[in-house]
Amino acid sequence: MPVAEAYAPAVRSVALVSLAIALSLGFGILSASFLARRINQSMARLRDAARHLGEARRIEPVPSDVMEIREVAQALADAGTGLSKAGLERDQLLQREKEARDVAEAANRAKDQFLAMLGHELRNPLAALSNAVHVVENAPAAESGQKRTLEVIRRQVAHLTRLTDDLLDVARVQMNKI
Repeated sequence: MPVAEAYAPAVRSVALVSLAIALSLGFGILSASFLARRINQSMARLRDAARHLGEARRIEPVPSDVMEIREVAQALADAGTGLSKAGLERDQLLQREKEARDVAEAANRAKDQFLAMLGHELRNPLAALSNAVHVVENAPAAESGQKRTLEVIRRQVAHLTRLTDDLLDVARVQMNKI
């Protein structure tokens, strides 16, 4: 029997096995390429979602067949929701702080106006008391007890006048009139 005829079945078997291996490798490479492309697309959408999160934009869930990518996408969406809620809370707090500041400034203005009015109202009776002291002092034949009483009144009127002037000065400073 010729040698070629004896080796022919073995050569065919080796050729078929080689062809099967080549086809398997080709199919594996194509499958890996296809799956890599799908994973890369999902990862690109995840990257875009992360950028949207950084820009405080709404994040849509990323559809994917890969469980890990779906989980990361859901975590990003949840983080975006949490950031949105935190932003709303921050805006509400800022609004409440502004309202509280407005109320405090209005109260401060009312206090300033009250101090100015109080100073003017105190000045009028003090002027009358001061003038009355001068009239009594200049009256003839004032007794020594009367002089001592008048001195106390004069000293207290002078003290109240200084306090009233200080109060008016403070009101003017607070109302930017000085």
